[in-house]
Amino acid sequence: AAAAGGCEPTHPLEVSAWSATTSVTLALTVPVEGPDYNTLPAATTRPLPADRCKADGSTVGGDDLVCDDFPTLSWDPVPGAVAYRVDVSLTDSFDNIQRVVDTRGTTWTPADDWRQSGADTAYFYAVQACTSKGCGAVPSRPLSFRKSTPRVRAVLPLTGQRPYAAAQDVAFAWTDLADAITAAAGSTTSEAYGYHLVVADRDLNPSLDPSGSLALDVTVDGTLCTTSTGGTAVTDRTTPAMLRCDGTGTVAASKVGRVVRYVPTSTSFADGTYLWKVQAIDASGHKLPFSAPQTFVKDTVAPRVVLSQATGVAPKGAVTATFSEPITPAAPGISLSPATGVTATVSGRRVTLTPTTPYALGALYRLVLSGPVTDLAGNPLVPPLPAFRTVATADDASPALTYVGSWTQVGSSGASSGHYRASVPTTTRPTSATTRGYGTAVRIASCKGPASGQLDVYVDGVKKAHVDTYRSYSGCGLTVASLTGLTASVHTVQVRGLGVRASASRGTSVALDQVTFG
Repeated sequence: AAAAGGCEPTHPLEVSAWSATTSVTLALTVPVEGPDYNTLPAATTRPLPADRCKADGSTVGGDDLVCDDFPTLSWDPVPGAVAYRVDVSLTDSFDNIQRVVDTRGTTWTPADDWRQSGADTAYFYAVQACTSKGCGAVPSRPLSFRKSTPRVRAVLPLTGQRPYAAAQDVAFAWTDLADAITAAAGSTTSEAYGYHLVVADRDLNPSLDPSGSLALDVTVDGTLCTTSTGGTAVTDRTTPAMLRCDGTGTVAASKVGRVVRYVPTSTSFADGTYLWKVQAIDASGHKLPFSAPQTFVKDTVAPRVVLSQATGVAPKGAVTATFSEPITPAAPGISLSPATGVTATVSGRRVTLTPTTPYALGALYRLVLSGPVTDLAGNPLVPPLPAFRTVATADDASPALTYVGSWTQVGSSGASSGHYRASVPTTTRPTSATTRGYGTAVRIASCKGPASGQLDVYVDGVKKAHVDTYRSYSGCGLTVASLTGLTASVHTVQVRGLGVRASASRGTSVALDQVTFG
């Protein structure tokens, strides 16, 4: 349809740009008078092409098919017609005309882009037979189809890929419109005018509504740089390598083959989980369907590790190290400093350390990794790692104590834990109890009584004290040796029963109640 007094279309956004002006030569002839156009029937349209249009749940017979692009319309010749008029409308009453085209042939295919029809809307079409005087009837029930343009497909980032770290730009990539249509319809189509990209924080806009809160809302020009523009090839976390080109303003887009790549240069994403999708914009300015939403994660925080217990760890107690997030490698090599034998059991983000030999009493053990550890985004775990300290005291039943000779556990309300160990050594069969601990001092608690004998205390193989545990009445929980001035390190302490007694004692019995390092 033309505006009065000019050649401009009444719906300028619904058509493509004018072609270049060309000259034509007209040969005028006197038309042969044909039948009255009012008597001409409506042209009978042929079925829409099966390679372009398919049936769905709303299709009735051969009507209201879903086409991936505007299909070629064809019809049977009408006797007496010298031309045909194709009418396309958004309503079956043809009161919302989108296009009126006159042609002498029996087929017509538009050369421009057409708007995507909605779920409840369709294009209605009819063909009138015409003479030189006018055009005949239109069908009482026009046929229709729905246009469903294929979506562009997201390439990068994809749901489930590893997060982006602090120093990494988020690069978006998708297949171009021509590739999407070629893959679906088997025909080539012009490039998109542009692409509309939206990104939202999943917590703020979980449905990725373009009218809601958006972290990024940008239209990328469809005129993209190629290898001929001097871009530098770089490899993102996908293959093949895509081209980085210098952009202007906030646009830095590029294209290699059928993949469009865009890096927002003025938008940085805070830590969180994001949703994104993109839609092509055709040459008429119509926004086509969005791609399927994808998620990506921005993670700039280095992983941490927390211990299940920082103090008071038992000599044979298990300690669990829990990483704050998934790590690489998933099962890192972990040991302790100072070195001691441990067994590491990995379960998800937890590593449980169980000593194969008792820890030293009162000692500080720090985790040591055998190699670099990062989170899934590549942020490194930064030392120092956490440490734990063991209990400083061992009672007679502690696995930190090793006994040689015959020792018996005896119950006593006066003992530190309600019991102590006792032995009756002889000069030919001495007994001993040995432990290891960290500190500059050590205290030995024992029992005394009328039948108690004598003992020696050794530190690192050197005799440091001789103790006579005889007294005329019995008692436990008594400090019998207190040694100070030791170096700040791990020491081996041994209590030796000698099989020797004072003249007043009735026996050589020695007891061990408790050992404490400090």
